[in-house]
Amino acid sequence: MTTNPPRSSAQKPLVYLVDDEPVVADALAFLLGSRGLTCEHFDSGEAFWALVNARSDWATRPGCVLLDVRMRNMSGIEVFERLVRRNPGLPVPVIFLTGHGDIPMAVEALKRGAFDFFEKPFADNRLVDRVEQAIDESRRRIKAEQSTADLTTRLARLAAASARSCG
Repeated sequence: MTTNPPRSSAQKPLVYLVDDEPVVADALAFLLGSRGLTCEHFDSGEAFWALVNARSDWATRPGCVLLDVRMRNMSGIEVFERLVRRNPGLPVPVIFLTGHGDIPMAVEALKRGAFDFFEKPFADNRLVDRVEQAIDESRRRIKAEQSTADLTTRLARLAAASARSCG
């Protein structure tokens, strides 16, 4: 697992890089770091899924997931399907990476909620631009989830207060 040095803010975005090819992962980590982005590398779908299961707060920090489609054992598609089942709103957008993509696979992933789909090799700047857009979208989704949770809490308090005053 490789991590670029953190910036000062606790809410600094994090890119979860899930790719079983070390050369690709190292190049992507360097590319993201050159644009000031921090990434955490996972060399398998299982390793990333273990993080998702171990840290319930993993998706409360703005970021995105760069997810290779074809990996040993647990594919990127399987990881994505599990993420969507767990949280259909998916606060951390997923960008698929593949060296073996086809149009139907890309269309299906996008229909299911993927943020984007890139074939390897890809244009570096275009990919990082989309990562930054995904992080902005993540901020928006997380803020919306927090607003919904705040409203739900307020409504529950109002309902309890109303029940006490009427009862």
